[in-house]
Amino acid sequence: MLSALVQSAVKRDLWAMAEGENNDKPLMIRFRSELRKVEDVSGYPDLLLVNWNYESDPQGLPTESDVEAIDDFEDLLLAALEHDCQTVLVCVITNDGSRQWVFYSSDIHEAETRINSMPQKPKAYPIELLADDDAEWSYFKDNILGECDEAEEPVEGQGERQVVERLALPSAAVGPAERIESTVCRIVRDTLLARRIKMLHNHECQLCGHTISLPDGSLYAEGHHIQPLGEPHNGPDTAENVLCLCPNHHAACDLGAILLAADDLRRVDGHVVGQKFLDYHNRVVYRGGDRA
Repeated sequence: MLSALVQSAVKRDLWAMAEGENNDKPLMIRFRSELRKVEDVSGYPDLLLVNWNYESDPQGLPTESDVEAIDDFEDLLLAALEHDCQTVLVCVITNDGSRQWVFYSSDIHEAETRINSMPQKPKAYPIELLADDDAEWSYFKDNILGECDEAEEPVEGQGERQVVERLALPSAAVGPAERIESTVCRIVRDTLLARRIKMLHNHECQLCGHTISLPDGSLYAEGHHIQPLGEPHNGPDTAENVLCLCPNHHAACDLGAILLAADDLRRVDGHVVGQKFLDYHNRVVYRGGDRA
């Protein structure tokens, strides 16, 4: 059953602002103020991040033309997902060339279907979808707003989405998800921890050393949970359980096509892979094939 408290907060539609810096650029977070302290978030176990990467001004903020397109997209997104509270928007993050909408969904696959059914423009939306299991809403409550100061002063309403308070956000408390150029809406499970591990390895595969260079100059790799998250494996989202892999080796691990050995893994300072998770993969996930 969907939380009545969450639905009520969405219908009242009261917003607050948090401001700070990330990567020496302004960081702005607009969030539904009542959801910050709602304890009953039952029925919305799936975190959904929708990222729009834009050409920014020197401060990392969108240009006037981009603002109009992004705002129009947000209206379409909310019409598709929120009209029946199937998926609810909790906050919007703007920083360093990226706008990120943070949703929680009762059914991630239905949300993906609705997004792909939205009215399309002649040019595909420059968005990427990321998803993760987050039944306690930890990403929103802890990672994003956990260190915010209390409200300092009221803020005047802004159109239909009224902003009722303004918070101070510590520098670099949170930023948008990493950028991956994409015009196809697909959901990729990628936790915050996995993104940190990929940065430690400079997005180089721990099995082959390969990385993918994207047109914007950024690098791409994928985070793999050795003991998978969720049922039936229930692996933890810890550094010891995460590998930085190229897409080919990620798929091979997911499909149980290769064995994993600690001696075959490339290592960096600050990241130690747990042997118990490698053993789990080889004992439970592996289905036959080659050693990596």
